[in-house]
Formats: sequence, structure tokens, C-alpha cells
Amino acid sequence: MLGVTRLLGGVRTETDHLRYGTRQDDAWHRPVVVWTVSRRCNLACVHCYAAAGNKRFPGELSTAEATTMLQDLAAFGVPVLLLSGGEPLIRRDLLELAALARSLGLRITLSTNGTLITPAVAEQLKTIGVGYVGISLDGLEPTHDRFRGQEGAFQAALQGIRNCRAAGLKAVGKLPIPGPSPMIVATR
Repeated sequence: MLGVTRLLGGVRTETDHLRYGTRQDDAWHRPVVVWTVSRRCNLACVHCYAAAGNKRFPGELSTAEATTMLQDLAAFGVPVLLLSGGEPLIRRDLLELAALARSLGLRITLSTNGTLITPAVAEQLKTIGVGYVGISLDGLEPTHDRFRGQEGAFQAALQGIRNCRAAGLKAVGKLPIPGPSPMIVATR
């Protein structure tokens, strides 16, 4: 989630170090960029805000256009790029673009449904230097699978979290529950 309090009010929060590192310079006043890298998705979530689907969508950036955009973001001094979607891992050049973004000095986080994070993908994300992988869970297994439109999506998401953690990546699944903060699912 974006730290709106910090972005608008300049007040630091306890999770800012995850997005911005420990730098105390003007990077604290630059925006986090959320890039919907693709509207394509392998699931059919009932609550999808991206109107995603498992089909090709017109108008998505080519690799060359995305490269130019990443160079522009780095030149502007954007401290963090959150890769989102649809399902970002469906984009064939995602790992290449994430590696480029890291080489340009951008901190990378990934928002994913987790179902495509194999051990090999998790290792690649770690090697690239992705700082955080967020995997949303919509409830316990029956609810999650119903919301995601696919039986087994919950177990696949948990396996994605396990694969990230086995690779040494910071990965968290969050369950929406009433109260001041979501429940964090830690897997072994």
C-alpha cells in the first residue's frame, strides 16, 4: 500500500524503509510509481480493478517503450517502482525489465497473485534484487478460490510465498480482516 500520510504530509511511517530504503535525502519526497505492466491475468477475480483477463490487450508498452519509460523514471529520481497488473509475471519480458530498473537504481517491489512464482522465478527475483513481493489473499481457501475464480489458487499463492521465502525474498501474504491492520500470513 502507498504511504499517503508520508507522501502528502511528509510524516514517515514504520514501513517507509521497505519502499524508500534508509536514505534521508529528497528521495523521501518523490512519488512511488505503480506500473500496471499488463492487464493480462491467469485468474478471473470477481473484484478485479484492472478489468484483467487471460487475453492480449492493445496499447501495452513494448519492451523498447518500457525501457525508455524506466530510463525516464530513473532520471526523474523515482525511488521505488511497484510492478503490478493483471498478473505482472505473465509479461514475458518482466524479469528483464525488472533487472534493468534495478540497474538504473530503482527499488523494485512486486504485487502478484503468487500463482506463477515457481522456485526458479523466486530465485530470479532474488537475483535481480526485488525488495518485496506482496501477495494478496482474499480470505481462507474456499473464499479465496471463489474470489479468484479458480480452484487451487489459494494453495498456489501460499506456495508462491513459500518459494519466495526459500529464495530469501521478503514475501508476505495479507488476508483482509476487520480491525486496524490485515492479518499477515507467514509460511515456512
